[in-house]
Amino acid sequence: MVCSWPKRGGLRIRREGERTKWRKAFCCLICCSYLSVPPDTGLAVQARRGVRQGKRIAGHEILTVLSQRNTGFPLEGASAILEDKSGLFWIVSDSRLYRCERTAHSWLISPSNFNRSLYAVEGIGQTSDGTLWVSGMSQGIGFSGFAFSFNGTRFGSLADTISSVSEGPVSEDTLKDSYFAFPGREGREWFAFSGPAHRKPQLVSYDGSRWSLPIAVPRGFVMLGSGLEDSQGSIWLSFGEIWKFDRQQLKWEQIGPKGVGQTLETVRRIYEDREGRMWFATSWGDVASCDKDGGWWRSFKIGDHVPPRATKPSKLLAGLPPIPFAAEDICQDSRGKMLFATRRGLLALNSVGSNWEFFDRGNSGLPGSAISLTFQDRSGRIWLGTNEGIVILNE
Repeated sequence: MVCSWPKRGGLRIRREGERTKWRKAFCCLICCSYLSVPPDTGLAVQARRGVRQGKRIAGHEILTVLSQRNTGFPLEGASAILEDKSGLFWIVSDSRLYRCERTAHSWLISPSNFNRSLYAVEGIGQTSDGTLWVSGMSQGIGFSGFAFSFNGTRFGSLADTISSVSEGPVSEDTLKDSYFAFPGREGREWFAFSGPAHRKPQLVSYDGSRWSLPIAVPRGFVMLGSGLEDSQGSIWLSFGEIWKFDRQQLKWEQIGPKGVGQTLETVRRIYEDREGRMWFATSWGDVASCDKDGGWWRSFKIGDHVPPRATKPSKLLAGLPPIPFAAEDICQDSRGKMLFATRRGLLALNSVGSNWEFFDRGNSGLPGSAISLTFQDRSGRIWLGTNEGIVILNE
């Protein structure tokens, strides 16, 4: 099914292939239709000039906003985005995996047939064979993670993948100890295993056909909060402290600011900028950065650089201890500006680290102030996942 906007407003629908049955078709205030679409159909959304297009956020012009209002799909509060090798975009939102394609004048959005409920997803990766890997932390008691594969038509479990590769590094008996997964580089996906079957936790990667040799993690951990493979191939993990594994020298090193009271705990995001500096955001609202060797530390609190309206507590939470004002995600734009997603807006730090700006629904074109993710695609566009849809900014 293809939808396009005629010159005088309204929504024009052209059916393709076999007949499609509609469950709902209502008129919205903006003269478009709300469509409840069967899960195997696609909906093309042509970017049209609206009240938010053309407005600027952190020096970038809004190209379009993808939301349920103009796509029919719940794209509010997206938790992960990937641009795959072919240029397609994959979005996890509302516990579903969506396929997003950029055409000459529109964005084509369609839900995949990935029939797993995707709560608490934190990352999407792609191995060299083209398989997608969706990973995150499970909810409920315990801190174990999950990872599913998706080849475009069906999903698979980690157990399926391990059993399909001969001489894999992890036996099927220890699959219950799968703990954490995160996307790597050059078509790799990384997996951490920890549990009674392992005298020491171990880390392995998979490229779609082969497993790497296991890497022994320096000590056991109760909770592994974040992982990243940097541009040099080194691995950064947060489990209480920050640890770096140099894959050239095959050794671990504990990384952290020096000095009394200078610790990094509960790190939820690790990010590498284009200059090779590493950034760490904690659940308590702290952000710290260092160079690639673990030196030249700088740190600050997110709450110290936002206006009073952003930290004003909700009336529903009056009388309760304040929730830490934390960075949900980190991204650097093509001009070197650092962008920090928060639950009340977007905080921007200029390239020389001397000027702060804050953007929310009240002072910018953001449709919603709660931002769950930031992402830069290969064309330099910035994607912001908000509580009112996905905002796409120009380079």
